[in-house]
Amino acid sequence: MAPSVPASRNCIWEVVGGADRGGIIVRLGQDLASPQASSRLETGSLVEELLLVADRLEYRLLVGTGPEQGWVSTRLKEKLLLTKLEGSEKSPLPPHIGRTHPPAADQHQQQQQQQQQQQQQ
Repeated sequence: MAPSVPASRNCIWEVVGGADRGGIIVRLGQDLASPQASSRLETGSLVEELLLVADRLEYRLLVGTGPEQGWVSTRLKEKLLLTKLEGSEKSPLPPHIGRTHPPAADQHQQQQQQQQQQQQQ
């Protein structure tokens, strides 16, 4: 069995595979023979690394659609299914990560900033 690597602080992965199938398969356990989750992890979703064992990633969903937590393969043969976002282990999460939709206050602030930018132009 491959050694497990503890997750680096805030290591974020993006789902890049499975676009033709509605996302990638999520399993309830680390083993490839473990039960499959009822839904797939949508392409484009962002997940936080909890544990990485060889090419198997235990994750927590931050943004996107799919199971809140589970195990996925980072690659299938030579095809990448997830890619690690560069520098994600070094910097804190942006405030909107971890929420599917920003709260109304954030949206209001964004609208005000856009209006100010338009007025300055």
